[in-house]
Amino acid sequence: MDKFDRTSDLEQVAYDFFSDQTSDGYAESSASAPISPLKSAFPLSDSGNVSSITNASASHTPSTSSQRQEADWKSRVHTLCEWAITNSRHGHHRVYLVGTLLGIWKESPSLPPHMLTDAEKSSRLQSALIEFLDNFNGTTMDPHQNSQHHHHQSAGSEDTLEAMTRLFGNLIHERLFSYQQYLQRLIARGDMRPNKRNQESTLRHLKYLQSFPLHKGAQAHQLNQRRVVLFGVNGDDDYDRECFEMITAQIKTKLPFMFSPECKE
Repeated sequence: MDKFDRTSDLEQVAYDFFSDQTSDGYAESSASAPISPLKSAFPLSDSGNVSSITNASASHTPSTSSQRQEADWKSRVHTLCEWAITNSRHGHHRVYLVGTLLGIWKESPSLPPHMLTDAEKSSRLQSALIEFLDNFNGTTMDPHQNSQHHHHQSAGSEDTLEAMTRLFGNLIHERLFSYQQYLQRLIARGDMRPNKRNQESTLRHLKYLQSFPLHKGAQAHQLNQRRVVLFGVNGDDDYDRECFEMITAQIKTKLPFMFSPECKE
């Protein structure tokens, strides 16, 4: 992925990344598999982390061909997402590249998993992305490493949240991820219950819900459901109002003419 440039054929990149599997739908040899963005995204000092992720994935290899194909595809989606948000690489283009590659996969009937309708592809992609949000803890650390290293890695969590917001903001904009379905899934499985709202995983999802944009077209009931989940029935949406005022002030500073009387005329 790091070899991508403006002359690259994105359809070929998507084909190479998603379709390099054996006849039974699973890449049995690392030599035939496409280069993982995760492996190239992290420096050699993090090779232990990459190895632990690879070994953990291999230890849970599903038994049937279709299950192996699904697990392999899902792993590639997760790898793309992690490559897009890692702070070990530079460039906001990664967010848009990942969105483009996932869009090509969704629209292409020749890329695995095969024999899926458009609705089934959308559902699988939504589930894979939610699973990524469930499992990504804001760092790239190995869970067996010590707490001091964990603290050092977590220091960049705000940068990671910003990168995650850019990635999923673009996926929502491209209709590859549904904010409303994400919110409903969290509610349906009980993550938003009062007795769970102080759990680490729920707090992380609440940050995502607060940060991810809805873009244009959001219905009034969707906005209200988001407000209730984040702030309670009687809660004030001060966070969104303060963000809006801050952004407006920044625009006024950079583009004062837009708010001048002459511009209104």
